[in-house]
Amino acid sequence: MNYKNTAAFFYLFLSLHSTILGDNKQYDVYIYDAFKSFTITLEESELSVSPISFGSLLLKETLTYKKQLFNDNNLIFQLLSDKKINLLDTVWLKDMPILDGVVVDVRFLLSEEEEILYKNEKVVALLYRMDIKALGAVGDEKNLVNDALINSSLRKIWIDKNAGSIIKLSFMYNGISYIINKNEN
Repeated sequence: MNYKNTAAFFYLFLSLHSTILGDNKQYDVYIYDAFKSFTITLEESELSVSPISFGSLLLKETLTYKKQLFNDNNLIFQLLSDKKINLLDTVWLKDMPILDGVVVDVRFLLSEEEEILYKNEKVVALLYRMDIKALGAVGDEKNLVNDALINSSLRKIWIDKNAGSIIKLSFMYNGISYIINKNEN
């Protein structure tokens, strides 16, 4: 397994989980929901992914992406903010930017409704699968977060049925499952 690809995936999770402009947010990324491996830090226009513990075997140094535009149209911003996300089941959302100006098409497919623990309370969550199509070639091999987001084999999003905000994110990249629980932050 290529440690750079794994690191990119973690970068993606962390960036997707903590974007409220003006606030520095940190999120932990777990491998298989058991091993804390990375910390994602999001500052106004910068995203960084730092290995911790087991993650240092997969990523040797912190990855930093500067001068990013995190606004309401940005997919990463939508996935990581605490704002209500409006999903249209099975409808492709066109031309959504991620990092470094890369644009993708995204769709969400409702899978099931389940009860999960969130902030020490049981809440009803809607589980969606997220599909992503890259628009054109993504030639920047330096952006591992984009690579991980676009090339993940399975992306799952849990949304609070009442509040409409994302509770949990899960991605499968290079055969490893990465999880970000918003419950911790």
